[in-house]
Amino acid sequence: MKKICLFLILMLALTFCYGQMMRVEHKLMDCWYQSFGDKREDAIEMVKIHELYLIEKGVIEDNTAKSYRAFYEMIAKGEDNYKVPRSFYIAIENMGSSWENYYECKKAVAKNTIYSDTSNLTKYDSVWKSILKKNTYTRADIAKGILSVLDEDDFGLDYYKIRAFIMQDLIIVSERWNLELPKKHKYTNQKELDAALKIDVDKNLNYFVQNEIKSFNGLKEIVKEY
Repeated sequence: MKKICLFLILMLALTFCYGQMMRVEHKLMDCWYQSFGDKREDAIEMVKIHELYLIEKGVIEDNTAKSYRAFYEMIAKGEDNYKVPRSFYIAIENMGSSWENYYECKKAVAKNTIYSDTSNLTKYDSVWKSILKKNTYTRADIAKGILSVLDEDDFGLDYYKIRAFIMQDLIIVSERWNLELPKKHKYTNQKELDAALKIDVDKNLNYFVQNEIKSFNGLKEIVKEY
C-alpha cells in the first residue's frame, strides 16, 4: 500500500517545465480527454460526478476556485479529517483507461508550448521539486507549497481540480493504512543500497529503472514485483 501512496505523490509531482497565451493546462486536459477515445464524454462526466460527490461529502463547498483553494488551506492547517472512501484514481482505472495516457499527453504537449502560457505550471513543478528535496514532508507541506505558487483562479481549472482529487486520494490511502509520506534515509548498509530499486524520470518524462528506459506500464509492473 505504501507503493500506492508513493505513486499518487509522483502523479501530483510529475509536471513539465517550459515557458509563454493559451493556458497549457487546457491543452493538457484536452489531450487527456481525447485519449479516452469513444469514452471521452464519460471521462468529462466522471470529473463532474466526482466533484459533486466531494461537495456532497463536505470536502469542498462548491465547484468554485475559491472552494478548491479552501480545501488546500484546510490541509495546510492539518484539518483534513475527511472520511471519503471513493477514489478518483481507481475510477479512472475502472474505465479501462491507463494513466500512461496522461503521461503521454504531458510529453506531447511539452513538445509544443510555443503558443501556450506555462508560467504557473512551471511554478507548480518547482515547488514540488523543493518539497521532494526535504528529508521529511507531510500533506500540510504539500498543500502549503501549492498554495504559495497558484493564483486563486488556477484552482478552478480542471487540471488543478484533478490534482485536488488525487490529493484527496492521498489522504484516503495514508489514513486507511496508517502510512507516512516517503522520507529520505541515509543508508550505511551497502547491501540495502545494492538492492534498492533506482527509478529516474528525465525532463521528457521518460522512465528509467536501473538506468534502463521503460514504458509506464512496464514501470508499474516492476514496482509491483519489487
